[in-house]
Amino acid sequence: MNPTNKIHPTTPTDFNMTTVPQNGNTATPQHVITRRRQHRGTLVFLLLILFLLVCMAKAYYDTNAIEVRHYEIRGGSVGEALAGVKVAFLADLHVKEIGPRENKTLEILQRERPDIILMAGDLVGFKSKYAPLMSLLGRLEAPHGVYAVLGNTDYSNENGSCILCHKEKSRSLKQGTYPVFIRNSSVLLKLKRKAINIAGVDDPVGGKADIDKTLGTVDSNHPTILLSHSPEVFDEASTREVDLVLSGHTHGGQIFITKYLRKIFPFDPALEFLEGFFQKGSVPMYVNRGLGRAICLFVLVLNPKLRSLHSPDRKGT
Repeated sequence: MNPTNKIHPTTPTDFNMTTVPQNGNTATPQHVITRRRQHRGTLVFLLLILFLLVCMAKAYYDTNAIEVRHYEIRGGSVGEALAGVKVAFLADLHVKEIGPRENKTLEILQRERPDIILMAGDLVGFKSKYAPLMSLLGRLEAPHGVYAVLGNTDYSNENGSCILCHKEKSRSLKQGTYPVFIRNSSVLLKLKRKAINIAGVDDPVGGKADIDKTLGTVDSNHPTILLSHSPEVFDEASTREVDLVLSGHTHGGQIFITKYLRKIFPFDPALEFLEGFFQKGSVPMYVNRGLGRAICLFVLVLNPKLRSLHSPDRKGT
């Protein structure tokens, strides 16, 4: 043997050894288990971040996209009164400035040429200036008028909100305002064939709504459309002399998981009615997802391609 080639005894540290218990099962080293747990935690964290980013992107798109939907009301007292009349129903404008979305809205309304424009509150952005909103409202046109109720963001600047209904630096209400702001009151519109009440409750979210006072002003000889910023009034309205309820506020839940979370957490009661059509007894309601989500145009003419909403009269016919 070459004396330079010495054989040294090996030790356990010379090899990546795995301890084999007497029962023959291979045990995983603790540092490997720890590393796997760290990898799982990192993966869960990254998936959560990705999910949140997708939700944020979806919410951003939804609040900046404008979708126009056409519906037809057939039959019932509302359908008869509004036969041949086009009604544009907007909700939750949240105007902060006159930007691309606001200009696009005006273009759509000019193209659609509605006979009546109805708005369900939250017209101004939260604690925003009212000048851009007043500019936009001044450009709305409809032969039979523009009518609106107030929402919670409209009262977010209590002093500023006065400009919507009151004369500047005065407690006196404006005369012949355009649009007409309906606050726990109603307006009787004489249309092509019949008349119809446009009733409106003040902001339900802020506890300002008074349905008794509102319906006490309507002409019971004619059908009534009730405007309300929030659909939370639907339970009470469905038991009253109301033929159709129009509201907004919910933004369709804003994020798609809201409709599932509301079953677990005590969210806003209005979120029971996220979007679309609902019916209780003989009273239907439509909840608009908001200007960031949709402008609902009730096209009340005979057109078989349009979805229909049957609005029964008070006798159920």
